[in-house]
Amino acid sequence: LRMETGSIINKESDNMIFEVIANENSKVNIYNQYGILISNVVDKNLPLGFYKFPINFNSYPNGLYFIKFENGNRVENYKFILVK
Repeated sequence: LRMETGSIINKESDNMIFEVIANENSKVNIYNQYGILISNVVDKNLPLGFYKFPINFNSYPNGLYFIKFENGNRVENYKFILVK
C-alpha cells in the first residue's frame, strides 16, 4: 500500500496503489489524525492483482491522515501528510 507521490501530498488528488493477494473482501479506509473515518474508498471483493485508485483531496483540510488496507488476514496502515 502506498500513495503514488509519497507520504507528503501537496496537490488536490493522488493515486493509492495496493496489491490484493487473497480472494477475500478488500477494504480501504481513510482516517483523520483523531482516528475518525473520513472516507471508505473500497469495500468489496476484488480479483487478485495490483490496483490504482484515485483519491480527491479537495474537501480534506491540511493535516495528518491514515489509510487502513485490509485483505483477508493482511492489514496494512499508511500515514501521509496533506499540505495543499
